[in-house]
Amino acid sequence: MAAGAGRGSRLPAPAFDGSTSYLVDGRALAAYDLTSGRARWRFAPVAPIVSAPIVMGKHVCVVSADGHLDVVDAGRLAATYPLGATPAPGSPHTDKPTVGRNAGDGILAVTLQGEPVVYR
Repeated sequence: MAAGAGRGSRLPAPAFDGSTSYLVDGRALAAYDLTSGRARWRFAPVAPIVSAPIVMGKHVCVVSADGHLDVVDAGRLAATYPLGATPAPGSPHTDKPTVGRNAGDGILAVTLQGEPVVYR
């Protein structure tokens, strides 16, 4: 598993799907097999990742510091969407930018600087 991923870590929360965990280390998104602990793949976008990963079907979505929603499929960029703004500075309780996301029924909603964006 990724170094520093644990109690007191400043890394975003991981996502899980079946026997795979998805972790962000700031520069990259990595998929790990939960049984063996081995890396399955790694994806490093142009800008640092500023959100926790979220799983949507076979894709994993993250937001990068340059204001893009990156959709990753098995370690490869499947699509990228400009969100129209860059992430806001973090709250006084964290140094991570504030990016809200939620998904369900094939819909992904992203809130960036108070503005919602919805993808199907």
